[in-house]
Amino acid sequence: LKDFHVAPMCTPTRSQLMTGVHAMRNGATCVSAGRSLVRPEFKMMPEFLKQQGYATGLFGKWHLGDQAFFRPSDRGFDHVVRFESSYIGSLADHFANDYFDPHLIRNGRRFQARGYNTDVFFDEAMDWMKSKADDGQRFFCYLPTAAPHWPHFAPRTYREQVRRYWEASKAALPNLTPEQKPELFCYLAMILNVDDNIGRLETFLQSHSLTESTLLIFLSDNGSTFAPMYFDAGMRGKKQSLFEGGHRVPCFIRWPGGGIGGGRTVEALTRVEDLLPTILDLLGIETSAQSMDGISLAGSLRGKADPPDDRMIPINYARMSFFKEPYTTTPTIPHRDGGAVLWKRWRWLAHRGQLYDLKQDPKQLVDLASQYPKVAEKMRRFYDRWWSEVSSDAQEVQPIVISPDTSTRLTAQDWADVSVDQHLQLRRGVPESGSWYVNVAQAGRYVFKARRWPQESGLAITDAAPAVKLVDGLHPAGRSLPIESAQLQVGNQTFVVPVNPGDAAVSFVVDLQAGPTTWTATFHDSSKRKLCGVFYAECRRANPSDGPA
Repeated sequence: LKDFHVAPMCTPTRSQLMTGVHAMRNGATCVSAGRSLVRPEFKMMPEFLKQQGYATGLFGKWHLGDQAFFRPSDRGFDHVVRFESSYIGSLADHFANDYFDPHLIRNGRRFQARGYNTDVFFDEAMDWMKSKADDGQRFFCYLPTAAPHWPHFAPRTYREQVRRYWEASKAALPNLTPEQKPELFCYLAMILNVDDNIGRLETFLQSHSLTESTLLIFLSDNGSTFAPMYFDAGMRGKKQSLFEGGHRVPCFIRWPGGGIGGGRTVEALTRVEDLLPTILDLLGIETSAQSMDGISLAGSLRGKADPPDDRMIPINYARMSFFKEPYTTTPTIPHRDGGAVLWKRWRWLAHRGQLYDLKQDPKQLVDLASQYPKVAEKMRRFYDRWWSEVSSDAQEVQPIVISPDTSTRLTAQDWADVSVDQHLQLRRGVPESGSWYVNVAQAGRYVFKARRWPQESGLAITDAAPAVKLVDGLHPAGRSLPIESAQLQVGNQTFVVPVNPGDAAVSFVVDLQAGPTTWTATFHDSSKRKLCGVFYAECRRANPSDGPA
């Protein structure tokens, strides 16, 4: 697919891939900040396929919810091997996790894998596919890698390969600082390792006579991180950008047994939301139960029909809180001016109404809105109609479900409209705090347990975390904070408990009413001054031994 587009960041793209519905409708608009959950009413790709008898497996990155009712096992996947949240080593992931010998979750149980993470995910996926093929069962394998996401850790052999390639090419890197060059080489090394694993996958499919019968799709979730610094493919922008380099990505589809292959190119504008309706159409699965924003490309892929050449496609997503221009409000809340429209060769940006002609100006350097006012106005009207339809849904936070039947883990990554998702922020003890949007499924007495450090760290609330040496990097030491008390605000009620030396966690026993509410938990010093939010918490139904509220 030559002109294929996703969102400029990963969670919106993943939500659109899984549902065929734009993130502004499905709820997963941002990579954190409490806006990465897909609303339960939208059926996901594995759920459609599972109903048709497919075994369903996920290996790698999910990033659409870690709590009950939103985990991959809750959304149609039978077999899951994954890490938590956005990247290996994120705040919500296993404490001080590494890209080498990572701590992962297999079907709800934690284990420590052996090897480099990308190799592990491909090994696990191929072992699972072989077992299903041996049993004669159809399967759907979703294999979203952690690489090449930051932090850029790669096996030494691959870094050496990249260095040798670069030295042999004698290519200059005028846009890189001395500090950025090693980062780029690690980034490219991670991609080189992915390439090798794709080769291993191809060999696996061939050796098990699966190539003909397997529908294989390869795509990226957003534009390149480093593109403008070394190779921009003739496009302006990179990841997070509304310019072409932020959302135009590769997408290759092959299914020899289904009439897809042989070097055919689809030139027309296509989008990630098209993939689910396309897959279901190819497999003859009914989709009328869910209204999708994408369209089926089945006829185009088989060379039997041309895709629409006059469609307009909107791009929009919620930013992290450190974004500034053009936002006058919190950028994690989706905003009209944060979008763009794609139409044939034209690109229109909502902010300032800029218009670009990719045919004459692929780098999007010359604003043509004043020269082609009718084109700009047509795209603006389309966008305004679309935004009026989605804006109320887009701004609504999907709450985490608190159920009496399960323990719910909460982290700072789920604070609404606050961007705290890195272990570096945790270790520094950033003075941020925020609220969790929750929906209590059943009224009753619950225990809320507050932590600064995650349980697996073994650290007390007031401890300073030691530095952790990784295979290819370092988690720096984390500082101690003079925490004396913890405060929990549930709706209009406020509770305070003391924090004693050596406490790894402190507990609140509270009576909760059923329905939606907000929880805000913070740590305070001896003067009752707020120091930071509660970075980690668990909530479960209270037992009689937990005492009164």
